[in-house]
Amino acid sequence: MSTREYLRTLASLGADTSDCVERLYREAVDLQVERMIELGVRQGISTRALLLAARDLNAHLWSVDVDPCLEARQLVGAWGLGLWWSFTQRDSREFLRSWAGAPVDLVFIDSGHSYELTLDELRLSSRLLWPWGAILLHDTQDPNWPGVIQAVQEFLKLDPNRYGFQELGTRHGLGKISLGRG
Repeated sequence: MSTREYLRTLASLGADTSDCVERLYREAVDLQVERMIELGVRQGISTRALLLAARDLNAHLWSVDVDPCLEARQLVGAWGLGLWWSFTQRDSREFLRSWAGAPVDLVFIDSGHSYELTLDELRLSSRLLWPWGAILLHDTQDPNWPGVIQAVQEFLKLDPNRYGFQELGTRHGLGKISLGRG
């Protein structure tokens, strides 16, 4: 199956992250990522989209979730994407604090959705990025999760001349934080 067919399959699943899989893939490819971190796995829909980009670019994705995500792990294996993936069952903040690897090109946040957790993840993630890297966040426009956009707004206040924010136009909201002003 081609990358396009895999992405269509993910988009057709109807889960909340199905709305952003094609954009996630495209953002990773446009950045020519070598290393990515994903915070929050659940069903592994976004995981598989990012892994398709990792496969196509010969990159690597580190995914972190507090739950074991057994179904997602099985699906990654069934899709033959395990070579480009490391999964860690751990609190995202602990994982980010302990990161000893090289800087990363992309961080995707779709974890707990609370204001406090999202703001902590933004602060910790931003320290791991290359200067051309980006942070993508899901649910930035979902009224069920106001803490996500509130955390983004607070994070941007920390250094408004350094970080810019852009909505990438999906049903639940996919936002991008990058260096510069948008």
